Amino acid sequence: MAAKLKSITRLIHWFLLARTLIFVLAWLYLPFWLFVLLALYCYFIRIFRAGRWFMPFLTLLILCAAEPPGILMALIFGAIFYYLLLIKDLLLIDRTSAHELLVIILSFFLFREFFAKFDQGPTNAAIAWALLTALLFAILLGQLMPRKYEAALRGERELPLLDEIKHDHLRRASRWLAFVVTAELLVAILFLPVNFIYQSVLAFLLAVLFIELLPEHAAGVLTTAKIRLTGTVVGVLLIVVLTAAKWGM
Repeated sequence: MAAKLKSITRLIHWFLLARTLIFVLAWLYLPFWLFVLLALYCYFIRIFRAGRWFMPFLTLLILCAAEPPGILMALIFGAIFYYLLLIKDLLLIDRTSAHELLVIILSFFLFREFFAKFDQGPTNAAIAWALLTALLFAILLGQLMPRKYEAALRGERELPLLDEIKHDHLRRASRWLAFVVTAELLVAILFLPVNFIYQSVLAFLLAVLFIELLPEHAAGVLTTAKIRLTGTVVGVLLIVVLTAAKWGM
């Protein structure tokens, strides 16, 4: 029993937990500028791989700036920060899947924040923030693509890969495609007379198609089976959400 308890405590990574606690308490109780300084300190206290994971960290800071401090969101943002530190410090084994999950989580809260702030329909401010939200999503997605390509190079896929030059060109094109389509989707969904939660889920489900399919397409390992499975799951969930939504006028 003692050995099992010791093993569990090792998994917690107390140093990361202490940094996460500072992050959470600073967001809740300190001026935002001081929170940012402390958050930067907690992130850069180990400079190792800090640049590679700075965009997810910056996205989290933007979410913290947009959201009024509260206990529930503090716990959620703290969990995201702790998870980000685990990935950054190489404390997770399957970092490709961990990176993909991080992009999914951050994307959901980006869309939630956007629709919660602009639930009065498309305005000039809403369109500007739609462009910013789409840009952040496209950057996060673009950073996931090389990791998917590296995973495929390590033999996780049996299909022939694109060569590196074609992969780079396709990755850039895919990133811009994600930006343009996501921005258009965000603005279009603003016209729907449903609650912002349903709007957020709709945008998120459509974004999942990009997250699941574009990186593998850019690596040259996307299969028709993956397209069918992802399309079916997302399609069914879209029908469920559209059916459950309370439509207004």
